[in-house]
Order: sequence, then C-alpha cells, then structure tokens
Amino acid sequence: MALLSFKFQTGLTARAFGCRCLTRLLVVALSVSMSWLGGANAVQAERYSRDGLYQVDRIDLANGLKVLLKPTDGAHNVSIRLVVGIGMDHYSCEDRELPHLLEHMMFSGTSQYSETELEDLVSSWGASWNAYTDTEQTEYHFDLYSGYQNEAVSLLYQMMTDTRFTEDRVANSRDVVHRESGHDDSAVYNWLFEMGLFHSAASKFMYDMEALCPVLDTANHLDRQRLVDERDKHYVPANMTLIVVGDIDNDLLTTIEQTFGQMIAKPVQVPPLTPYLTPARAKYDGTLSSLFGSESEVGVVYLTENLYSPDLYALTILDRYVDNELYARLRTREGITYTPGTSSLKDSRGGWLWGYADVSPDDENLALEIIEQIFAELKVQGIDQETLQSLIRTDLLEYSISYETNSSLADLYTASLFELQGDRFLDMEAATESLTVEQMNEVIQRNLGGTGYRIVESPLMSFGAFITSIVALLLVAALALWRWWLRRRSR
Repeated sequence: MALLSFKFQTGLTARAFGCRCLTRLLVVALSVSMSWLGGANAVQAERYSRDGLYQVDRIDLANGLKVLLKPTDGAHNVSIRLVVGIGMDHYSCEDRELPHLLEHMMFSGTSQYSETELEDLVSSWGASWNAYTDTEQTEYHFDLYSGYQNEAVSLLYQMMTDTRFTEDRVANSRDVVHRESGHDDSAVYNWLFEMGLFHSAASKFMYDMEALCPVLDTANHLDRQRLVDERDKHYVPANMTLIVVGDIDNDLLTTIEQTFGQMIAKPVQVPPLTPYLTPARAKYDGTLSSLFGSESEVGVVYLTENLYSPDLYALTILDRYVDNELYARLRTREGITYTPGTSSLKDSRGGWLWGYADVSPDDENLALEIIEQIFAELKVQGIDQETLQSLIRTDLLEYSISYETNSSLADLYTASLFELQGDRFLDMEAATESLTVEQMNEVIQRNLGGTGYRIVESPLMSFGAFITSIVALLLVAALALWRWWLRRRSR
C-alpha cells in the first residue's frame, strides 16, 4: 500500500474553511518499492519500507472485536490505538457534535477514577494520551513505556465501558467542546452567521457539497441520556479495532481477552454515508470572512474519486505533480506567492484535488489563470514516462522515513484499516510500482474532465486602505470641528 496517511489539509487552511477539521483524513503518504529507469535501461528495484511493514498479527475475538498486534524491536514502548467506527458525518447537522462530545466524556471519569485521578494515573506512567473525532471514526491514543501496556489496555477498557455519565460531567464536557470549537456564543454573532455573514469561500463550496454544515456546531442540546444511548449503540466490539505496536508483552493478548473480550457482542448500527453532492456554482467568494488583510487566498478544485477507488495511488502522484507545478510557476517563475500547494481529500463519500496559493489581491486573476492552465495542460498533454518515474521516486524517498516510530506505525495502520485484507495490509509498493503512463493519463481524464471550481477569499479592505480611510475620516472630523469652532467664534 502506498502507505496512506490521510490528512485533511484544506489548502485554503482550516481558517478559510471556517471549520474545525482535526485532521481529517487524508492524502496518501507512501513507502514503496519501484524499478527506477535511468535512460533507457532499468536499474535494480529498491525497497524503501521496513521488512514486514504490511504484515500484522490479527486476532478476531468471539464478540467481533478486531485486534491487530505488530511487535517491533528496539524501543521499549508501545503505541495503542482504539478505533471506533462512528464519526461526525454519521449524524445530522444538528447532532454533528455528538460523537465529539461522547469522545470527551470518555475522559471524564469512571466508577474507580475521577477525571483528575485518571490524568494523574496516566501521568505517573509517563504516557501521552489523546483522542480525535473524525468524520467517519473516533480514535483513542496511548503512547507509553511498554512496562505499563497491560495497565493501559485495562484502563482504556474501563473508559469505554465504565465511564459515569453524570449531569455535572456532561455539562463540563459540553463546555470544553464549546471552547474547543472557538465559536462566539453571542446571540448577535449567531444571528449574523445564520444570515450568511462570515462564511468563507471554501465553506460555501463545502456547504453545496454537503461536506460541511452551514450552521455553527453546538452540543448545547445534547443531554446525558442521548449520550448514553449512543455509546451503547455504537461502542460495540464489532465496531471497534484495537491496534498495538511496539515492545508487546507476552501477556497482552490475555489482558485484551479478559477486558475487551468480555464486552457483549452486539450488531453494528452505523448508518450508511451518502456521496458528496456536486457544487452548484463555478466560483465561490467569501462573505465578510476576511475583513482586513494584505493577501488573498485563491484556488481551483476538481472533484475526484473516493477512498476506495482503484486509482487512489495514481491520484496521489497526480497531487504531487500539481503541487510541483504550482511551486515552479507561481513562486519560482512569477514570484507572486509564498506557499502555493495542493490539498486532497479522500474518504468514503468522495474526494477532491485542490490547487491553491496565497497572493496579493492584485494578483488574484493571474494566479487563478496559472492554476487553471496547469490543469488544462494536464488534460491535453498528460504526464510522460520520465516525469512519472521521477514523481514516484520522490514520494518513495520522502516517505521512507515517515514510519520509523511505533507511534507513526500505529497511526499508519489506523488510517489504512480500509485496506486490511485478513492479517495483511495492501502492498502499496507493488501498487505504486505498477503505475503506467497510460493508467495515469486515464485517471487524469476521468478526474479532471469535469468542472474546476474557483475558490477566492479576498479581504474586504487592505490594511493600507483601512488606515487611509481612518486618517481621512479623522481629517474630515477635524475639519468639521474647525469649521464649527470658526462659526461659533464669529458670533
């Protein structure tokens, strides 16, 4: 597998999207072997990934829980990941914060430990722990010294099954989620937002796709009983995967069976997700989302195939090609941007390829023309053999050092669960090595043949214009005051 580490990095930034994106998923990061062509002669294939990278020990417990163990040598630590197959996209816009609030509740305390005692206990192990709610799953992370791995698994089990949902804890977690979202809670701001103000261009694009809700996320209406019901419905063994990577203890599997293995088997009731919609407009502009500033953010977006596409790795190479061209033309040749680049989203609902740049307002049209020209040339000329091999090689070299720690390996397996086949992940090295020019150009035609959507985020006024306006107003006020003083004196 081209070891896909998914990132949701919007290109126009999370601020421009107007949303809290955790890390959503996802462009593909690779660790691959390939045959490198030097001139007309093929040179010996190279392996970039560590031995056995794709192989794991898989144990399916009787209650449906999947356990993936990956023993490694060297460091005396382990990384534990519990993945629950429920995320924000499984809920309506009104209830979108529910899985996020549920995630926070899992840290609020059990019958044995208060929230403070939980924190003190984990700190005494020298461990780091966290959790993330994504669009399609929720993850719980532990990274710690291997001597405490059995205790960590036992504690994680307690959190999933014995968290006490008291009214006080729910209220406290709700406040924390609200603070994390960063929303202004004033009635005036909420009214203005509902009237369409402060929406970025990228947010409007995502509203039309139904990838983002056109309302402010809130957990204020979510009560204790609703949280308990959702926990009991979705935090079930068959909807969970436990991943442990590192210096694994011989007794760990026994601990897992004595804890998670005791959970009652229940059917998975996760609702299906619907594909993204086709945006309605060819161009999107922000509405007072950037009042003052000295630069704009512009981009062109093409909708692409989803996470399960057989052309996923070809799309990754395409992303790198566009990224390289944007840098070469917009920064190196024209010198009109500092951080041009690409952003890709791939999930089960769909995907996109986004070329973007930060420019001065005067250079918006030039930047958009160049970005569109890159895509247009791709559709006409495609990618040649030499360019393709160079792109693949660059990816392999770059990502050969991406998965060197137990934590990074655990994150890799977490992000690649959709590619798990039995006890082995898909071999991306072979998949990427087999990419051909013909296949790449077919993928280009299929994914770039539709509409390219313009995304333009312009400041209402530059800082210079704002200061000039203030000075002008002060001068007018001073002149009016002076004339009033003269009239008064002449009486």
